[in-house]
Amino acid sequence: MTAVTAGEPLNILHTIDLNKLYPIVRCQLTLDQALDLPKLYQALKTIGQVIPEIYAGYDLENNQWLIPDTRPQRLVQQVASEVNIDALTLDLETGPQLHVYLQDTKTGHQVTFVMSHILTDGAGFKQFLYLLAAIYNQGSTAIQGLKNHMDVTGLETLVQQQKVGTLKPTDHPSAPLYLPTLNSQATTRQYYVNDCHLSKTDSQKLKTWAKVQGVTLNDIFMAVFGQLMQSYAAVPEITLACPTDTRQYLPEKERQQLRIQNATARYNTAVTNDFTQPLTATIQAFHQQMTMLKQDQQFLQSIRQLLTLAKTQPISALREVVQQNYSVRPIAYTNFGIIDASRLNFTGCTIKHCLLTGSFREAPAFQAAFSSFNHEIIIGFNMIGTTEEINFGNALLQQLKQNLQLVTTL
Repeated sequence: MTAVTAGEPLNILHTIDLNKLYPIVRCQLTLDQALDLPKLYQALKTIGQVIPEIYAGYDLENNQWLIPDTRPQRLVQQVASEVNIDALTLDLETGPQLHVYLQDTKTGHQVTFVMSHILTDGAGFKQFLYLLAAIYNQGSTAIQGLKNHMDVTGLETLVQQQKVGTLKPTDHPSAPLYLPTLNSQATTRQYYVNDCHLSKTDSQKLKTWAKVQGVTLNDIFMAVFGQLMQSYAAVPEITLACPTDTRQYLPEKERQQLRIQNATARYNTAVTNDFTQPLTATIQAFHQQMTMLKQDQQFLQSIRQLLTLAKTQPISALREVVQQNYSVRPIAYTNFGIIDASRLNFTGCTIKHCLLTGSFREAPAFQAAFSSFNHEIIIGFNMIGTTEEINFGNALLQQLKQNLQLVTTL
């Protein structure tokens, strides 16, 4: 018998433009040893007791989860090394919402977790990975007394408490950032993932520089990425949407709860910028604007109307509201923050490489995904593109790395 659980309003956020942008969060791990398959199956079975929605299909019309089968074998695929796992069929409406791919590659044993962004966000995905690792290492004791909280009561309270008149830049900029469309003769497109790392030394230099300058790493990432994109678009403003985990604004008790849900809103920045000016000035401009937006809790603008109308309006109307306030931009930025290596570990295995990215975007659309693992800053991207477009994406990646390295010399 199929079990049914209700979705929350913020699940609707990532159903926008499903035909263009399939909503996922993706974690790729390279291990020195293969995971113990029976232990992995048992860990998935156990975590499913807390988050059964990982097995579900998503009912788009009614915003609910349909859970027909909770066998962990449904979630795991052992795949030959030459297979591109990202090109495999993924249907979140049919389900499940989690896919785990196991591959042996030249660099080690690769495990890729792909989770529905309809079900959860980046911060929730990290909570999921930490809990799965804890269950793998400790068994069912890791879920004793644990409940996954998917209510939005705390966010509704924040919306009610926000001062009127604090709304800032719109989600639909008049001159959005974009990359050029390459004049390529190629017609074959492929799914592609890549990343680059700043060394531990360079990463620490950047953290130290940020502290001395009184800015955040997020300010630096946005400025470096935004200015590079602006140099191609030749527009007067850097307009970036910056996701933020709203859990941090909840009361302490709720912050401590397991919340594998969508709880991300976003700041909409619009920094007027001469892209020939020193990068330090752009960093400070982003810092000043982000400081102001944080004080005003401007991120609530992106979800205010959705939460307000969710109790009275049909799902179709809510989807129209989301389209107005949470648009998909051709150039996107995300920062997954620190991936805690002490919590994301599997007994008997060493993680040699960790990459967290978002959805695949069809070139010339582009998203840079920043994160940090084991004291190294990582920049990654997913792309659907031709060989020329992928090469361009890799060139952008290297330029972002070089520009970050240059920051500490300014």
